[in-house]
Amino acid sequence: MVDSGEFRWPLNSRFNNITSVFGYRTHPVTGVYKLHTGVDIASSGINGTAIFAAKGGTVIKAGYNRGYGNYIVIDHGGGYATLYGHASSLLVSVGQVVSKGDT
Repeated sequence: MVDSGEFRWPLNSRFNNITSVFGYRTHPVTGVYKLHTGVDIASSGINGTAIFAAKGGTVIKAGYNRGYGNYIVIDHGGGYATLYGHASSLLVSVGQVVSKGDT
């Protein structure tokens, strides 16, 4: 587990490629310059790479979306939530409580 504090890295290695940072950018598909509200992390490219909960919380969304594909959102409380997208499958459901590091 790659863990450096309150939140852990969602993949097993710190050396995954960050493909887009938080901030204004030109969208890679639409070409529109706008705020990107997250950090995109590329895995090794292997379908089925495990994604880990960055912190414990409650799953508040789990499903499919045109932009994110299979995705989940975990509410960690205190105004923090994390979204995990482009998953090959979903292993959790809305309402499920997860712990930091759970797949």
